[in-house]
Amino acid sequence: MLRFPAAQREHIDATLIDEYYFDWDGDGAIALGFGSLYNHGDEPAAEYVKDTANDLLVVRALRAIAAGEEITFAYGPVIPDGG
Repeated sequence: MLRFPAAQREHIDATLIDEYYFDWDGDGAIALGFGSLYNHGDEPAAEYVKDTANDLLVVRALRAIAAGEEITFAYGPVIPDGG
């Protein structure tokens, strides 16, 4: 995690990084490695678990993920079909 203070968010928001960072207790944070690059899926294969006290972002599988399958996350609340 690369955490930056809330006061810098307006500057980051004016860049392409705006689409790749997380809200982190009011500050902003960019997950290093592939952490900020996973795509959205309506039926996500994994989820992020924020540990803001330790500046950790844990990736947890929600189901078995096959070799070669894309790992996806829900970018917002998951809304069940018909909901």
